[in-house]
Amino acid sequence: MIRDTVMIDHIGSTDIPGLKAQPTISCVSDEAYYFL
Repeated sequence: MIRDTVMIDHIGSTDIPGLKAQPTISCVSDEAYYFL
């Protein structure tokens, strides 16, 4: 579920402003947990 959220955030979702600082986080969805 995190992966889907990350993908959406990368497109321009404002649901997770914290991830907006990581534009390449979509490529490393597996490491997204660390950023969260």
